[in-house]
Amino acid sequence: MTALEFFARELRRAREAAGMSQAQLAAAIVGYSPSFVAMVETSRRVPKPDFAERCDRVLETSGILSRLTDDLVCRGMPPEWLGKWLQIEGTATSLLSYEPLYPVYCRSSRTHGRSSPHPAGRSTSTIRLKRAWRASAS
Repeated sequence: MTALEFFARELRRAREAAGMSQAQLAAAIVGYSPSFVAMVETSRRVPKPDFAERCDRVLETSGILSRLTDDLVCRGMPPEWLGKWLQIEGTATSLLSYEPLYPVYCRSSRTHGRSSPHPAGRSTSTIRLKRAWRASAS
């Protein structure tokens, strides 16, 4: 079980103990939708500290959810390359695409044609241009 799953389980337990639905909790904490509450409870969204504090107040959990957010969810050290994306994701409202790497074999650059060596010492692009010029002249 991950820290996020543990938080989700504790939030669901506290909400059910208070006798509230996800929609009722969202209405009570103001600023969050029922779908956001559902996504946090299914571990599909990382809860923000503000969300946990508001849930603590409404559900009267004595700050447990805030401490869980600080200790378990937020303190994990991500790999260095992931840190930038996590900051961007934290401010995003939705993620439409995630492509952190470029295709390794991208052959569309101009320099690629010039960099292909030819046994006679000429680049392949020069040879192709001369052939095309000869074909158009005839």
